[in-house]
Amino acid sequence: GGGGGGGGGGGGLPSGLTYYFRLSVDPDTQRRRALGRMTDPEDPNGGSYHLEFDPPPDSDPALAARLVPVEDPQAADALLLQRTAAFCEEKAALDVWFGGLSNVVHVEANGAVDEVFGSLTGTIEEMRARKEEEEAARVAAEEAAEAARAEEEERREEER
Repeated sequence: GGGGGGGGGGGGLPSGLTYYFRLSVDPDTQRRRALGRMTDPEDPNGGSYHLEFDPPPDSDPALAARLVPVEDPQAADALLLQRTAAFCEEKAALDVWFGGLSNVVHVEANGAVDEVFGSLTGTIEEMRARKEEEEAARVAAEEAAEAARAEEEERREEER
């Protein structure tokens, strides 16, 4: 199974979310992922590629020649450095806040997208299995307690 970050955080505050996944990605990886996104203007389905992480096939040099940078209407690429700097400034406060939650799962996300996805999937499967085991144990405990109550009640009836 996956893994990739460890279970819920050490805090105890309840949350409206079952789990909160906090992906740790270094600034260089963030920059490389944000830049290098390309699209094929001739592809009616909007074929997209990434020069480093999902390049076009070597067998199609014409496709590679057609690719153009993805147009970002929200200018996220231009704001990347500003957003990264703002996050770094607030990281200590965020760590304190997230440290108080009981459902934070930290995931190392510097690897390839498929690796990070696999890690997340494995972690989710492990957490789901653990939750199912906990629920089964809870139900078994309730059933055992009910059986013990019924047995005690029956014993009292016999004594009368």
